[in-house]
Amino acid sequence: MIVLKILLWVILAIIGIILLFLIIPVSAETAYIDKKFTYKIKYGFVNIYGSDKKGIAVKFIDKHINKNDDDFDEDTDIDEISNIEDNIEELLMPEPDEIYNNDEIDDITENDADETVSDDEISDNTAKDSERENEKSTFDEDDEKKGKLEKIFDRLDENEDKIEMVLDMLRSADRPLIHICKGFRFSNIYIDFMITGEDAYKCALKYGEISGAVYNIIGWISTVCTAKFKTVDIFPDYKSDKSRWDISVKLGFRLITLIVAGIYFLITYMFRFFIPQKLQEKKLKKSRKSKKSKK
Repeated sequence: MIVLKILLWVILAIIGIILLFLIIPVSAETAYIDKKFTYKIKYGFVNIYGSDKKGIAVKFIDKHINKNDDDFDEDTDIDEISNIEDNIEELLMPEPDEIYNNDEIDDITENDADETVSDDEISDNTAKDSERENEKSTFDEDDEKKGKLEKIFDRLDENEDKIEMVLDMLRSADRPLIHICKGFRFSNIYIDFMITGEDAYKCALKYGEISGAVYNIIGWISTVCTAKFKTVDIFPDYKSDKSRWDISVKLGFRLITLIVAGIYFLITYMFRFFIPQKLQEKKLKKSRKSKKSKK
């Protein structure tokens, strides 16, 4: 009994550690302010990596770079390169095996000239051959298209059950996908755009295009994912010469969201499609057996 209690406590402790690992969010912060791009990746309160090169992953990256530097030997590589350069000429320029005389070349051209046919005969023959080839190619293309379509329909008929299963899985995956999308949490969204132009007309057009695009993207993100805004300010400035594009955002995601979505997907697929199909198959089998017994 004591051993079983110890095993249960160990299992519960492992499950608790795994759940804690899944519940802690993974977050990423990015910002582009004053023409400087910064980023930071965190797991809970632990800094993993960032643009300032601080975090746990920096040590592993530095070790990997140092190993690659130690494995590289400059002297051996330079010797190999020099040996390759010395042998390039021998590889690219082999010596000719045979040299032909001008007399032999003249004899060959004379024999070829005697065997030539008139240009009119050649043109007639080529025209006939081209017409025949075009007719054959059109018939061959039609036959190939028909053959391909028949093969496609045959494969669809053979894999009808698999296609239906895939479609059922896609139908049952709509809610889990929405749950996963809602798991992406955008927070502290900061947008500060100052738009300028050469004249007032171009500046106004530019302002309309950019503000429309930004607000459409914000609306799509807020409907599909979870979003919290800090400030969103887009305005034109007809006096200044330089535009300002300051933006920052924080993205968080919990790994347990994927597991919950997967369980939700399995439940919906089992009770909406899999179990009803099996019940229908059993009913069809019973009806067929009853018909055979009556006969």
